[in-house]
Amino acid sequence: MAITQYSDAGQCVASTDAYVAGPQVRWAFFAVVASLPTEGVGLGIPITAPRILGYVFFLLALLQPRISFRLPPPAFWWFGVYVYLYAALTIFQPSEFWEEIMERVLTLVQLLAFFWIGCNLMRDPRVARGAILTLGLSSALCAHFQLSGLATDATTEGTAAFGQNANQVASVFSLGLLALLGLIFGRQGGAQAIGWWAWPLCAVLSVAIVQAGSRGGLLTVGFGVLVFLFDKGLPESRMRRALLVALGAAVLIGMSYFSEASRQRWEAAFGAGDLAHREELYPTAWQMFIEKPVAGWGPVTALYELGARTKYVRWSNPEELKRDTHNLALHVLTATGILGAVPFAVGMWLCVRAAWKARPGPQGVLPLAMMISLLVSNMSGDRIYLKFHWFVLAYALASWAQLSIQRAQPMALQSPQRWVVQPLATGS
Repeated sequence: MAITQYSDAGQCVASTDAYVAGPQVRWAFFAVVASLPTEGVGLGIPITAPRILGYVFFLLALLQPRISFRLPPPAFWWFGVYVYLYAALTIFQPSEFWEEIMERVLTLVQLLAFFWIGCNLMRDPRVARGAILTLGLSSALCAHFQLSGLATDATTEGTAAFGQNANQVASVFSLGLLALLGLIFGRQGGAQAIGWWAWPLCAVLSVAIVQAGSRGGLLTVGFGVLVFLFDKGLPESRMRRALLVALGAAVLIGMSYFSEASRQRWEAAFGAGDLAHREELYPTAWQMFIEKPVAGWGPVTALYELGARTKYVRWSNPEELKRDTHNLALHVLTATGILGAVPFAVGMWLCVRAAWKARPGPQGVLPLAMMISLLVSNMSGDRIYLKFHWFVLAYALASWAQLSIQRAQPMALQSPQRWVVQPLATGS
């Protein structure tokens, strides 16, 4: 008889009927996670390496549908409603935008599938721990290439590995840094074994984030690190974490001050209110939402309308006709209005709530730290079309599902390392 429980995050968990993904699916998932720091790297062809890995991962996931495509959480359906509305609004847009809109719809559908499969796979703490470790190591390796100058492109926005967007790279590096800190401070089985060699990797990532010159990246990692102070533990442990967080903050501030690019950007922000033209984009985008609050201006159409209204700005690329809002909330509101913002906001809330409730679980406060960092990152950029956004959401939901499964187990199976029972089947 299966022990079945429905979690607050909407996961249907049957602890005695748990299925464990095969090594092919697991390693394909880890490969996709490893590619997150290079998601913006082009190959000179219309498709990127991370997308190719995503297709391979999806095909391998089809070999074990009862594991990969188990009943999705409610957040999946809310996000699905948003994607459906996003696609449905296409028919009301100018025909010259249809191709670009459908390309974005296809991307969202693929990311939603990645979110679904990843959420199911990471219900196994071993897969979740492997994914987090992979993210930390791949981010550190990419940061090493950036610092060494082997794959660095310096622009007015900052210095980023492989010529990617500096803000995007800094956001991924921040998540990688939090992943390593989660393994150091967390209560995951065997995580403490990586402690001594994880610290140099954290240092490499910290320097790379500062070098990127991204103010949003520093805020992203700063808010995420603060979450570790609220992890439940011994008072001595909390005091040690507080001292380490204070030391880390002092080091980041010091490096930012002595970094010419970073210091100039902070001085421009506080002195002249220069937010890289976001001070022009935000009020304009909000006014657009006020004008069409119900269904917005439509996918892609909103970007061109924003570009037309801000063409007076001294852009570094004045030939570009469309402009991003550089804020996820404004992106959703201007593109789909309240009609699309409501289901999207509900889905995000379910993920935040799952991360909050998962704090006593095997993953500790790391899911919450990464969720907070993701929200901060999306305040200065719209990451909805990037895999790392959906990876964090999947990790948050899966972490709460782990705790729900653990609580449904008999007392003999309460240890985080022993939560997985022998599966009834390992095939499809």
